[in-house]
Amino acid sequence: MSANDAPRAQQPSAPYDSAFLKACRREPVPHTPVWFMRQAGRSLPEYRKVREGVPMLESCMRPELVTEITLQPVRRHGVDAAIYFSDIVVPLKAIGIDLDIKPGVGPVVERPIRTRADLAQLRDLTRRTSPTSPRPSACSPASSAPRP
Repeated sequence: MSANDAPRAQQPSAPYDSAFLKACRREPVPHTPVWFMRQAGRSLPEYRKVREGVPMLESCMRPELVTEITLQPVRRHGVDAAIYFSDIVVPLKAIGIDLDIKPGVGPVVERPIRTRADLAQLRDLTRRTSPTSPRPSACSPASSAPRP
């Protein structure tokens, strides 16, 4: 019997009743909850198949792929929880840094941030409480004037 053919663990009637969430709430659980990090999924043949020909960052931006890749180890091993599939560089892409993950190399930034002008070109992802609220800046001292 392969791991794919193994009987699945009894699933709770609702996510709220899962062993993982009960343990998070410090409630009694029938067993110690188990989950796999995304990296554990890279060894799965179904992961390699679904990612075939799809660049890493693209697979993090397509909701149907994120969902499928996140759930693969859960389905295969009957674990209690999943860790959301993504990559640590996705927020950099979101703020406008032109980067790619090159196979066998890793993250490659097309134009590294070297000056304040480069930094000013990045998108602000913070939420303002009102249109007149100053925009927080991690790079400016607290005493500096807010940016327009």
